[in-house]
Amino acid sequence: DVRVEVDYKQRRLDLRADVHLQQALGGDAGALSAQVELPIDLSLAALRQSRRLVAELEHKTPVAAVITIAHLDVSRFPFAQLGIEPPLTAGTVEGSLELRGTLHQPTLDVDLEGHQLARGKVDKIELFASLDYADKLASLKLDASLRGAPLVHVLGRAPFDVQRLLDQQSARDTPVKVDLEVTGFNLGRVQDLLPKVAGRLSARGEMRGTFAGLTGKLDLAIAALDLGGMKYDQFAAHGSFDGKRVLARLDAHEVKGGVLTANASLPLDARQPLTVTLRASGFYLHLENPSLTNPRLLEGTLDAALDVRGPRANPTVHGSLKMDHGALAL
Repeated sequence: DVRVEVDYKQRRLDLRADVHLQQALGGDAGALSAQVELPIDLSLAALRQSRRLVAELEHKTPVAAVITIAHLDVSRFPFAQLGIEPPLTAGTVEGSLELRGTLHQPTLDVDLEGHQLARGKVDKIELFASLDYADKLASLKLDASLRGAPLVHVLGRAPFDVQRLLDQQSARDTPVKVDLEVTGFNLGRVQDLLPKVAGRLSARGEMRGTFAGLTGKLDLAIAALDLGGMKYDQFAAHGSFDGKRVLARLDAHEVKGGVLTANASLPLDARQPLTVTLRASGFYLHLENPSLTNPRLLEGTLDAALDVRGPRANPTVHGSLKMDHGALAL
């Protein structure tokens, strides 16, 4: 159901739109509403001076706009009819957007909440996000939880000038700062997705630079990682990007004494050489999943020393790999 009202009186334009999404059997699947108030002269004489009208609209005319989303049922939203792949399969979304001020110096407040969201087997996601813009500064905050436990916290800031964008000036040099944190998420909550997994996941990430060139890094560690047949007293991964290449490192140390390390340097330019090294010493593998067929079991003690070098299109591989007491089930 759609309802639109437009009023213009004494150089003031008021617009209101209400949309209710409905299903024949399921009832109301959510609602969207928008309200805009705009003091503007739409007389014939003003419309003839279009440049002046646009200049006043951008610099002097205070705009007031409010958009709200109420209990939007993601599972019943017509993504397919709009030609969009559904990003989620279940859950509800609430949100609001409030815009005030002139277009060149606006104040923006956006709040978004998602409850009981799901994507396939990943369910019970709670999401809280906000975006604020005032005094030429944009701030982003995002908190997500999974199955009742906090999962990730993100903060972002960018001194962004909307006026430059409307005046068609480049914003590529705008500095960006984003920080990400995961604090001790209990992996036992996702054992239906990763059978027998246990441990606590922690991570810290950051992104710096400008829209023209960003750099970033991510540090990840899992305390007391348990994969059923494999137990670790150390499991850590590190990654970074300097604008030209990705660097990655993995360190895994098993309770039984096995060690696995891997290092990689991957340039964005395919013509530049890559390097990958893998070292394993007495590293016990036990990967088992009855629902898989190829393979459903891989077990053994791995010793390896592999080096990969050269261009991505045609690298060379040197080294050795040995598996003792191996088992393979197809």
